[in-house]
Amino acid sequence: MIEGHFRPESSETIVTLNMRMIWPVMVFWGGMILLMLWSLVAEAPRMPWIVHGNRTFLIKVTLFIYFMASVGFAIEVRIAMKTLMRLLCSRDTRAFVR
Repeated sequence: MIEGHFRPESSETIVTLNMRMIWPVMVFWGGMILLMLWSLVAEAPRMPWIVHGNRTFLIKVTLFIYFMASVGFAIEVRIAMKTLMRLLCSRDTRAFVR
């Protein structure tokens, strides 16, 4: 989701943008991270026989989920920024009229 403001300043226009994931994606992503962290913390005291490799696997999966969401978001931001720059640099003002 992209939200922004245009502010005139002398002969230029300042564009301020706020980009974020939509809330259903954030809820799903946050839930997956919390589930992995909870399973990492909650299972250890009840199962002292848990193998060190299993805990390492949970940490790796948690980091993988985090980085996949971050990288995916960064790719989408780059695509949106390129599209926005193309629209802002074009002479066609109809692109901004709804």
